[in-house]
This record gives sequence, C-alpha cells and structure tokens, in this order.
Amino acid sequence: MHRLAILITVVVCVYGQGPTARYSTKTGYETSFEPGTDEKNQRLRDWQTIASDVGESASVTGCKPVGVYAVNRHGMRYASDSDIEDYNAILARMKMTGVSEEFAYLLNITDNLYPIALESSLHPAGFAEMEGLGMRIKQRLPELFVKDGLDGFDFQGTYRQRTVDSAQGFINGLQGPTANCSFSSKTPTRDTLTCTFNSTANSTANTETVAVDHELEGKDLLLKFYESCTKFITDVDDNDAALMERDRFEEGPELTSAYKAVATKLAPIGWTGPWNMTKNDLEVMHHMCGYESAYYGSSPWCNLFLRNESLAVEYWLDLKQYWKEGYGYDINYQMACPLVDDVVEYMTTVKKNGTRRGSFKFGHSSTLQPFLTILGLYKDTPKLLANNYDVSVNRAFRSGRISPMTGHVSFNVLQCPSDQYRVLVLHNELPIKLGTCGEFFCPYDDVVSHLEMSSNGCRFDALCGTNGLYPGVSRADTLSKMSILTLMVTLLVSFFVLQ
Repeated sequence: MHRLAILITVVVCVYGQGPTARYSTKTGYETSFEPGTDEKNQRLRDWQTIASDVGESASVTGCKPVGVYAVNRHGMRYASDSDIEDYNAILARMKMTGVSEEFAYLLNITDNLYPIALESSLHPAGFAEMEGLGMRIKQRLPELFVKDGLDGFDFQGTYRQRTVDSAQGFINGLQGPTANCSFSSKTPTRDTLTCTFNSTANSTANTETVAVDHELEGKDLLLKFYESCTKFITDVDDNDAALMERDRFEEGPELTSAYKAVATKLAPIGWTGPWNMTKNDLEVMHHMCGYESAYYGSSPWCNLFLRNESLAVEYWLDLKQYWKEGYGYDINYQMACPLVDDVVEYMTTVKKNGTRRGSFKFGHSSTLQPFLTILGLYKDTPKLLANNYDVSVNRAFRSGRISPMTGHVSFNVLQCPSDQYRVLVLHNELPIKLGTCGEFFCPYDDVVSHLEMSSNGCRFDALCGTNGLYPGVSRADTLSKMSILTLMVTLLVSFFVLQ
C-alpha cells in the first residue's frame, strides 16, 4: 500500500519571488529544501565526496566510517483529527455559501477526502521519504554495509505507530530496492519486522528479523522527554501565557492583513464583505497547503496565499514552535539532555569496540526541535517576538526548514590512522559545523566536549521537578566521582607511606 503512486489533479502553488514560504511543522521533507539550489542533489554524495566538496579531504585521508547515530522525525503523516474535522467543515461551508469565481475549483474537492480513521498516521508519501532516506544513508556510508543484514544496528521509535512505521520504511531502504519488510509480531515495547532481501554478493534471497523498540506511554525519557518533565508541562505546555508572543502576533497587523486578504479573495460575487471565516480556518487552509504539497507535489489551497501572506502565517505558527520547543524558554531544550547523553554513550561505545554500526531513533517534532536547540543550532538574536517580524523573516529558526517531516540530524563517526576519530554532523543530509569546531569533519573529542557541555550533567529530575525518573549518570558526574576516588586512594597511600 505504501508504494502506490497517488495521482491527483492539482492547481500549481504560486508564491512569487523572495524568501521561500514553508508550512512550519506541516512541511514535507522534499519541500523543505531551498528551491533553485543544488541541495537535493547534494544528498546523494558519499562521505568522501562531501569531504572533497568542503575542502577537508586531507584531514580524513585513510579514515573509514565505523558508526552512525541519527535522531529522526517521523515521515509525512495524515492531518490530525482536529484538522480533518475543521477542513471538512470549511469545505461544507464553502459549498453552502459559494466562493468567488477565482477559487470556485475548491467546490469540486471531494467530501471527506481524508478519513478520520487515518488521522496522524504515516502517509504513503512519508513512508517513501523514509525509504529514500535509508537508501541514501547506505550509499553515503557504504563501509558500514559491506555485509548483508542489519546486525549491529538498533532502531527505536515511540508508542506512536507512525514512528514505528517510519522505521519500517527506513529499514526497507537500508535493505535495498528488493527488500520487503512486514511486521511479524508486536509487544507493548517491541515491534518485530521480518524482512526479505537479496544478498549483495550473489543475489540470493535472505530473510532477517529486525526489532523496533519503543517505551510505554509516559515512560520514554529519550524521545518523549516532554511528557515526563513536570516543569515543562506546568510552566509551558499547560500555560496559556507561555504563547503570549504568538497570541500578540495573531492580533497584530501582519497576520490580520493576511487573514483579511484570504477572506476577501473567497467572497462570492455580490457579497458586501469578506467571506465568513476565522483565523483558525486560515491556519487549517495553510496546513492543508503544506500537507498536500508533500502528498501530491502541490495543493489547490496554496493559491489562496500570496508570498507575503504565507510568510506571515508561517511566522505565526513558528512562534508557537519557538516558545514551546525552541529557545523561548530554557526548559524547552534543557529537558532533551537524556538524548544528548545517549549520543555520547553511543559514540563512546563505537570508539571502544566498534560493534554498534548504527543507532537510529524515530521521534517527533517535539523530539527533534528541542534536540537541535540544546545543541545550540539555529539560534536567533534577538528572540522571535510579535513585534519584530520584519527582522525575523530571514530567521534561522524556521520549523519548516529545520524540522520538517522526516527531518533529522546524524553523527557519523570515522576511524582514522593512529587511532584518531572524526565526526561528520549532517542535518537533513547536509553538513553543518557544531559548536566552536571550525571543521565539518570535527575531531571526536571536540564533538564529545560540545555534547557534554550541552547536556550540562543532565540532572533531569532537578530540571523537571521529578523524582528518580532519570537514572543515568552523566560522564561529567562519573569523572567527578573518579577524581574523588583517585584523591582518596592517593591520601591513603600517602598516609601508609608516612607511617
């Protein structure tokens, strides 16, 4: 079902020239890349070509990939139940009142096009995104896949089925174009796939079982830390005042202008005022533009928005993401420290014995955005506010750019001569520099140092006002305890020597 091509007649989305408008967290992976650039083709490069392109071939001469850790957002999904219900209500109202001749084609959209039963589940386009990502990672790091099968790789989703289904598509991609993986068993904390694929050596058929682990609801500190952090829930998630800047922008001139413009465009001939709609309707129309652009390549809803109108709606939506999942409040990202610790633990293990070829996590925008933020990436000065839209149009923190559906960040570990290691960090398959390291292929110790600084000891319970939820001990704590132990041993030895 996931491989079926979906054909639909659509109207081309037109925005005009200037900054590219996106759809905040409803942006599909393929539409997140900058049009008119070579970014999509750059995803096809292997690690050596990347090194050559960024001028760092000399620093990785004799190196080879030995591990990869990736944090992924799930693939493109169907709209939520609330969006589907609101969408159906908008269509019904349009068909009852009529709309302007320019947008009369909207009246031909099929009723109940998106069944509620599919709400928030992985869309076939999202499965294809994940499958393609898996294929490209295998091409980028061929040294990790010299033998058949996925022994040495681990996969983890959440209790939300779309993350596990995303892992299935990704695993299909890793196994190659002939692979076919289907779920053979399920438990509350593990879904098992049985995969058939052809051997790379002799094309004979092989069968392999692959586990996708996940924690129970309310127990996942790694990928759903925000559901366990009491301080975040109280101070941000359940606090209406936390979104004050978004609410102010909603009543401000830019968003109000976009709202009135769309309502006026939809008004039927003979109406004395704009079409009767709310700002929530405006949001749903923008969401559907984003969803369908990912599903089908374009959407008839996009033509409702001129570029400046879409950019204003995008900023309105991004203010919510910034103040709930980004730099708005410190707790938004500090609570992601268990995930940072897990990256360090993985990299340490790879350096010690090299048996864990890869670790792939599949979470949500609420996983990826705080993780990118705790790493110090895409930070704007000043903060995103209701009254600084003009200076924030070209902001770094754009959800549709940094955490679209299938968005991800990966840590690619290379072993080099003289037992040296380097790490290539890729965000959405493009190389980025982390922290103060001036290289894309950064020395291993510099990356670990930045991660440990970002985690800051990861005292999750103290940060979140919880008790005993995070048993992990940070490397900083471990080193501190080792230092104390060393000091005690030294004092004891000195005492006996002096006797």
